[in-house]
Amino acid sequence: MTETLRAQKAIIEAKEKAEESNRLKTSFLANMSHELRTPMVGILGFSEILIKKVKMKKQKQCLKIYFERQRLMETLNLILDISRVEAGGIALNYEYIDIVKVAKEVVNTFEIMAKKRSLYLNFISKEKSILSRLDERLVRQILNNLVINAIKYTEKWRRYGRN
Repeated sequence: MTETLRAQKAIIEAKEKAEESNRLKTSFLANMSHELRTPMVGILGFSEILIKKVKMKKQKQCLKIYFERQRLMETLNLILDISRVEAGGIALNYEYIDIVKVAKEVVNTFEIMAKKRSLYLNFISKEKSILSRLDERLVRQILNNLVINAIKYTEKWRRYGRN
């Protein structure tokens, strides 16, 4: 009987240590994300100034700084959101949303970014509407990341089926 009690006590202690470790990790990620975001705002401001002031040849490099900073900022926000979800600080808000409408809005948001990279960005759906019960904020964040990565990693525009 005492052996069983010792084993239960060891399991409880291990569980408490794991929970404390998880809390510390979540706190660390939240603090790091916040501390890294502050200098990112400065980088954004300076990159916008550079884009407007430098000659065309250097603008491409400045745009790269600007877009990379945006990507890093989104990654930091995602880390912060994940740590908040894990800590129970963000409640997921499930509601019926029109995925087609949300996707169109996301694509429209990034049309200018694509144009600046000489890319063509368009949204086409066979369905006029697709309703699903999701957290709209998270769906938008996922779609934003997908579109940004598509823009970032596409070197030039090619029409489907052509070289």
